Amino acid sequence: MTVGQSAFAKGGKDSKKSLYDRIGGSEAIGKIFDETGGRMAADPLLAKFFQGPQEALMTQRLRTIEFLCHETGGPCAYSGCPLKQAHGAWLSPNRNGRHS
Repeated sequence: MTVGQSAFAKGGKDSKKSLYDRIGGSEAIGKIFDETGGRMAADPLLAKFFQGPQEALMTQRLRTIEFLCHETGGPCAYSGCPLKQAHGAWLSPNRNGRHS
């Protein structure tokens, strides 16, 4: 079992810690975003969401980290749009689960 896997194991001494703490906090969430964000930016279907001025991309990164921090039990307050507002078009039943 790797360190990352042990963070998710049930019943361990860390089971009372939040998921945020178990995965390593905002720094770890930022690293995850940097890894997956690069992959998404290279995907032809998603690349358009990762284009624009550097400032806008950094804001997108910050909002994503805030959201994940908040949702995993961390101390962050999410200051972005509600998900239904930000991603509502993707949640449309007419899309049949497709993002293209």
